[in-house]
Amino acid sequence: MNMNNLCDFLEVDTDVYQCSKCGIVINSIDGPPTFVCSYIEPHNIELADIEKELFCTASQIEQRYNICKSCEYFTDNTCSQCGCKVIRNAEFKNKLFFKQQVCPVGKWKQEN
Repeated sequence: MNMNNLCDFLEVDTDVYQCSKCGIVINSIDGPPTFVCSYIEPHNIELADIEKELFCTASQIEQRYNICKSCEYFTDNTCSQCGCKVIRNAEFKNKLFFKQQVCPVGKWKQEN
């Protein structure tokens, strides 16, 4: 699976994104979401491939978390710049887990 299998969201209004491939419209205050685009044949996609494409490795998550913990905007497991809860627990998929997310003040970037 490659990035071509994901929706390509464009901002069409404030906090409103539309995929230029399949046309789905999503409201999101956290920027463009990451979805497997519905124009793709579902039987060609393995769950493991989707997870590998969307989620950071444990090492990448740990690295991001350590940066957050030492940040001046990090208080009570929350980023005061974007409002995200920053928790490493795998049950809670948050900003740390998604490859396409970025730190709002530029301390870590999206992963490839």
